[in-house]
Amino acid sequence: MSQKWYGNLDDKIAGVPILDTPPPWECSNALPEEQLAQLGSMENQYGTTKFVDGFTDYVKDERLSTLLKDKKVCFVGPSPHLIGAKMGAHIDSHDVVIRVNQTQAVPPHRWEDYGKRTDILVSCLNAPTIAAISQNLEWVKTLKFILCPSLSMWDVDKGTTWIDKWNIPWHNVCDGHLFKIYKDAGTTGNTGLSGLSILLNYEIEFLYVTGFSFYNFGRFGNVYYDEYKKPNAMANVNGANTKVYRHDIHALEPHLKYFKRMIDVHYPQKLKLDCLLENYYFYTQPKLLTIKDEMDEKGYVVLKNAIEPQIALAYKKIIVDYFKDTQNKAIGQSAKPDAFNDKKLFFLHKLFSTYAIMEPLRTLTNNRLMYLHHSDIHYNFKAYGYHDDTQVRDMKTPPPQEYSFIEGESDVPYRCYSIAIYLQDHNDGGGLTVIEGSHKNSKGKGSNTISGRVRIREQQEINLESSLGDVIVFDARLFHHGNVSKCKNRATIFFRMGAINVHGINHAKGAVERQQRQNCRRSPYLMSRELTNTLIKNKLR
Repeated sequence: MSQKWYGNLDDKIAGVPILDTPPPWECSNALPEEQLAQLGSMENQYGTTKFVDGFTDYVKDERLSTLLKDKKVCFVGPSPHLIGAKMGAHIDSHDVVIRVNQTQAVPPHRWEDYGKRTDILVSCLNAPTIAAISQNLEWVKTLKFILCPSLSMWDVDKGTTWIDKWNIPWHNVCDGHLFKIYKDAGTTGNTGLSGLSILLNYEIEFLYVTGFSFYNFGRFGNVYYDEYKKPNAMANVNGANTKVYRHDIHALEPHLKYFKRMIDVHYPQKLKLDCLLENYYFYTQPKLLTIKDEMDEKGYVVLKNAIEPQIALAYKKIIVDYFKDTQNKAIGQSAKPDAFNDKKLFFLHKLFSTYAIMEPLRTLTNNRLMYLHHSDIHYNFKAYGYHDDTQVRDMKTPPPQEYSFIEGESDVPYRCYSIAIYLQDHNDGGGLTVIEGSHKNSKGKGSNTISGRVRIREQQEINLESSLGDVIVFDARLFHHGNVSKCKNRATIFFRMGAINVHGINHAKGAVERQQRQNCRRSPYLMSRELTNTLIKNKLR
């Protein structure tokens, strides 16, 4: 029997079985065993303890054990998906609140979403982080413990030079164990992932993980809330410059896979996840495997739990408040076309960074996704009869005669989609009704048509039930209609996205011209700077 790469050490890391064959090493640093050999050859100028030169098992810190034993623990990251979720009270309700790489107190205006407490700090404690923390010593004094799950081989003096002077108990994880994690994961783990692995060694009641998006699951853009670090540091974080994340060292895909292995062992007893992480691992990722076939066959998909309920309720409140002002109502109706360009509704731009919506759309458009310049909000809006959402008919100057969006009549695939968000449960028949498969129907004339295309009686009418947080995505050619709901406080959001091709461009042109007429505008259409910046940050056209 061949020797395991980890020798006679424990065959699990925090309960997660070690892979017999480690994954390929995705990191610009040398292999873990090579780095350990280098560490073992170094002379310790700051003490008498010899540096470790091989993989090791984890040895728990007794002080940390006392703090965590049988506790309900919340591990909080800085992802902006929590903005508007009002999770602060829930976060602070845990026995122990742990934050990762925080260098200062959470600002008061973020308490509602992120909570205010920090009991334990999990930090890389590299030189820039130590320097930033040292500027906030009053906050440091409020901490109960500092956990450093990050290599010390390059910063062996950090304890004696800085941290010991703070008079806060702290624990530096042995490099031999960290390299064991890295070898099993296939990359150098970042502070968040390494910290999670270490914490799962302790006898806690559960560890609730929130505020982590793995850099928007690799899409980047806005990845931290604005005040997470000092302005000069944040200027290099939120945006398109991905080099600052050092994913040449901390490769993203191995992080996602290793966290899934933790979930497979510990969820939902010892490890609990917020809605974003649950949706990613249990719904969105599996859904991406079938979404193209489902859309092609039926013309629609329902993305379950795509929006956190607290965020969905925040959207609803904004819409309800908007229509309380009668000046904001369209004539005779509670509807607002071109809603995303209204400064009172800019919070709705959060939809463009909602992974569980945008990633399925990216998959449907082969990563050529654009905003089709259509957005409506409705409040107790009257339902219409069957129609489709194609916007070519609204173009002032129609496309060339040979243009067609009919299935099979164009060499360019039609990939324009309506996104319907009902901000309340609809199992009452008051949501959206569709004619399944009607997106493929051909042109027709006479009474047996809808929007100039044939109505096939054999096609099934489906009344789609949806719950708060669900999102319906459907082909813009699909025949559909709204319904009169029993709900007397009904709010909805509709907007459109599509592929960057001739169909998407024509759809956007028609949508702009229609909304200009609906809003009685005579001036040219201009996107707000806020909407433009949001699309750019999220790598959308």
